[in-house]
Amino acid sequence: MNVVAIFQGLSAHPVLRYLTLDGVSTLTRLTSHLKRDILQPQSINESNPDIAPPILPQPIAMFLSAAIGIPIDMMDECWAIFQDYVWEMPLAPLTSDDYQLFKRYGWQYGLSCVQLFPLKYVNLMYINSSHYYFPSG
Repeated sequence: MNVVAIFQGLSAHPVLRYLTLDGVSTLTRLTSHLKRDILQPQSINESNPDIAPPILPQPIAMFLSAAIGIPIDMMDECWAIFQDYVWEMPLAPLTSDDYQLFKRYGWQYGLSCVQLFPLKYVNLMYINSSHYYFPSG
């Protein structure tokens, strides 16, 4: 997906059409740092790391709504416009304002810009358990 498609989707929306370029940029930066947080609560069928899930978890939707100033009832439609672009983009560096947004609006939902996840996805289905010691008892 390209940026033109995002702006076409936004311009066709009666509320999201007023999202500023700064808002678009901030939304994509914040969301790029939340990909693992978005995937974690999804069902197994919707947790493919290569495909954006169809819906945002509620805490993430509430964080982005407050941080960007988008009404919470518009977040599903907003995600539908941005999801493929955000999922394809590389991790974008956060600005000092982004760190403040996480602190002000994200912490209350358990969200932080500091990630504790490994850099690469690990498919646990393919790890051979014979390499690990599991005490019995």
